[in-house]
Amino acid sequence: MFTTKVILMVVGSYLLGSLLWAYIIAKIVRGIDIRDYGNPGGGTIYRTMGGKWATLVGLLDVGKAVIPTLIAAKIFLPNYWPVAFVAVAVIVGHNWPVFFKFRGGGGLACSVGILACLMPKALAIVLPFGILAGFIMWKLPIFKKAKSTAPGGGAAALLLLPFMVKIFYRPEEALFALSLLLLFLAAIRQVLNVPKKLIPIMKESLKERK
Repeated sequence: MFTTKVILMVVGSYLLGSLLWAYIIAKIVRGIDIRDYGNPGGGTIYRTMGGKWATLVGLLDVGKAVIPTLIAAKIFLPNYWPVAFVAVAVIVGHNWPVFFKFRGGGGLACSVGILACLMPKALAIVLPFGILAGFIMWKLPIFKKAKSTAPGGGAAALLLLPFMVKIFYRPEEALFALSLLLLFLAAIRQVLNVPKKLIPIMKESLKERK
């Protein structure tokens, strides 16, 4: 019965994560595929549709992570391992959504929702740190041309997260493992895209200098 509950929760969490709100809202409001403009998330919505829609997408992405995480916590705590599996399934669904040919977003907003539920003390430190890191990167000319520094800020925040878990949540191994998985998933979908954006900009800068 326990294993069945975990499997059902993980599958349900993945399917909920696969609801790609940035795509859905952009399609309904503007009739566009937001993935043609960048990662389907709040940042791309902000650049193409404005702050109002970006806020809505951000809240929906946070919410779809909060709902299954809280339900799993209610069912499984004090055992954090199944809760961690359910939480990761949301981000996997968001990043590789079954409903949208596995072309999804970066999962930063979903990570915020998960941390708000399970590691609020860590979130209170890594979120401002990530915002500050993103702002500093935004001021650097090479990153400014890339139009988005959210991946860099998010990566900086998630790099800090495992250390915060060790400080605030020892000896909970499941939360430490979850922090590493959040970093790994963000690296795959967010950070590895940064060189793709920066290489053309660097080439353009070299041409201008010549």
